[in-house]
Amino acid sequence: SNNCFISASHISFKSWYETGAINKRTYDCAKQLATNELFIGRVPSFLTWYELFQVISRQIDINDDSNDIPSSELMDACFSVRIINTDSKKDNLLSHLPDILNHQSLWLSQNSCLYKLGHTNLILADYKDIGINDEQGLDSYFEKVANQPFRNQMIYETNFLSGSELSLSSTILGCKFNLYFKEDKELLLTAETFLAFFESFLATSLTNVYPNTESININIIKNTEVEYIKFIDKESSHEYCVEINQFNFSNETRDGLWTAMIEFISHLLSKNFFIKKPKEFLENLFEKEELNERLSLIFEHRKFVVNILGDKPKLLFNDWIKNKTLKEYPMKRKAPVSFKFEGKEDKLSNNDEKLNPNRVGHDKRKVLSIIDKNLWDQAKWKGFGFFKDSSGMGIFIVYKNEEAGKKIFDDWINRVGKEDKDELIKITIVKGVDKKNPFWYRVHITNNIDKKTFQPGNLLISASKILEVGASSSKNLDNLINYFDILKQYRLCPAKIIDNGKIKPYSDREILKRTLFVKNAWEIGEHDLERVVIRKNDSPISPDDIEDVPVLKLLKKKNEQEL
Repeated sequence: SNNCFISASHISFKSWYETGAINKRTYDCAKQLATNELFIGRVPSFLTWYELFQVISRQIDINDDSNDIPSSELMDACFSVRIINTDSKKDNLLSHLPDILNHQSLWLSQNSCLYKLGHTNLILADYKDIGINDEQGLDSYFEKVANQPFRNQMIYETNFLSGSELSLSSTILGCKFNLYFKEDKELLLTAETFLAFFESFLATSLTNVYPNTESININIIKNTEVEYIKFIDKESSHEYCVEINQFNFSNETRDGLWTAMIEFISHLLSKNFFIKKPKEFLENLFEKEELNERLSLIFEHRKFVVNILGDKPKLLFNDWIKNKTLKEYPMKRKAPVSFKFEGKEDKLSNNDEKLNPNRVGHDKRKVLSIIDKNLWDQAKWKGFGFFKDSSGMGIFIVYKNEEAGKKIFDDWINRVGKEDKDELIKITIVKGVDKKNPFWYRVHITNNIDKKTFQPGNLLISASKILEVGASSSKNLDNLINYFDILKQYRLCPAKIIDNGKIKPYSDREILKRTLFVKNAWEIGEHDLERVVIRKNDSPISPDDIEDVPVLKLLKKKNEQEL
């Protein structure tokens, strides 16, 4: 949306530059861009667009349609809410803001900033007219500011775009796209272009495309020798490196840019997303949703920004604080400000009991996945079992491709460590899955999801892997469960099959775990995470003395679904 606002603004501002006349559309564009940055949370960008909004406001007679609060005051109030709710770890950056906010006539925000920094002596007089005469009164007042409704409307954390290493993020279909780059305006504009490009491909695909990874990390590096854009995918399928000079291409090089970007998004989609009917999805994007036209505007993002704001737009925090006449207000508080926050009610109405994915926004979707689908596809999970040695008990996962299997565990160790203290990796053994083969069982590996993660109206997506073990007796599984019941822990590791069917565990990649879940297939119901283990037309072993068997309801529902 930010990219679209800038495109619309460029059209409006072009008319202003050509005729010298400012119209309401120009005013509205500047207002919307400043407002949008309040939701996004980028401090330098908000200040830049708000400054432009103030300039235009002074040159055009506008009857503001907000009857209660003028737009400038409303934006000031919202920005003050954001400042009060900004992570205290960033309080040192606030010390540069008060004079900047004063010059922009953002006085509510200035006072919020000074309050958070502990300079209450400078603002107390401003509140005497509303009966506040001491610091306790200020505390109560700013606690109310912190709890204003805008707090729950903020999409991202406050980002000062300050420091040598910067980042931008966007949640698309529940997958978080993280772009990392050095402190450079060209790279910032490139990152904005990339995010707009990804969103154009995926934003409208609420029921056709599902991510299988929690996040995609892209490092953008400046390289003056690159002709168009150079994409490098790392070993992990969700890690990429992009080399670029600047996102400023002539008409002659546009075809090369287009080809490079399409190749990148194609690779990214194939590795990290599941697409229902891919051909139909792409035809709809390019024919019905006019993706070509939207992408053409996205590629002009850098040019549009520079045409509106000039060759040196103040898009980084350092652009605002390099003025040596600004006074700095050092932190005076010994401890950060702490407030009580009101609980947010988010209840489903009777009409919303059945979740409709078409009505779930991107920020209400969340992907939880310890499964790298591409690595698991390469590794080919072939076996599961346990062993005992002098160090205790181990559980192994056998892979046909041992190198890919080792990489799976390398990624897990990078994420959870050599000891899975939070028990993020959940292993469930489901017994009794087939009456005809009573000793068969299935192993399910997925995230161990805290129930608190589930929120009304939200859509949670979690990838998992399942292996069916065709055991001829219950001896091995019984021993595995008995040993775990005694020892209460085990080392999880990858393994391969060597000569004569023997197993070789890779002990250098062991992960210590203390949870192992064992369930009977008949116990699994419609709302259990393990329901994916149950397949259509399964015939699980069910007890004769229990009438209400949960798995029968689940099977009925699965068998009623279309193939």
